[in-house]
Amino acid sequence: MKGINYLIATFFYSGYFPKAPGTFASFVAGIFACLILHFRGINFLFAFFVISTLLGFFSSGYVEKKERKKDPSIVVIDEVAGILASVLIIAFFYNGILWNFVLSFLFFRLYDIFKVFPVNKMENIGGGSGIMLDDIVAGIMAGVSGLVILFIFGKI
Repeated sequence: MKGINYLIATFFYSGYFPKAPGTFASFVAGIFACLILHFRGINFLFAFFVISTLLGFFSSGYVEKKERKKDPSIVVIDEVAGILASVLIIAFFYNGILWNFVLSFLFFRLYDIFKVFPVNKMENIGGGSGIMLDDIVAGIMAGVSGLVILFIFGKI
């Protein structure tokens, strides 16, 4: 079980990227999400979000225990879930792939890095739930922020 949990928690080992693994994983997952959205549609992307999020809750907690470190930097499945949440929210109201990716990525990283309220409160939960929930909340906030920007500029 160790191998599969590490594979999932590190998003196919992208968590071992030497510099800013969370940003790298967010970028890769954001592009992947937009490709899924474009070629397979929103329902397929939603299914991918649900499956990766559920697997992330279990695998991130497992890796945290094995590494004996709170929210180890190699665990990036939480960033994947967060960016997927943002891309999904924007996709419900806006069809453009490029702006969806750009807004999702920028706002998600902003909220994830600076841990603004309520993201910072989710991190206090601990374990796999805390690892995942802070990024999912940051992703929801990023998606809503992206929609606000798109609305202001008359895109939706």
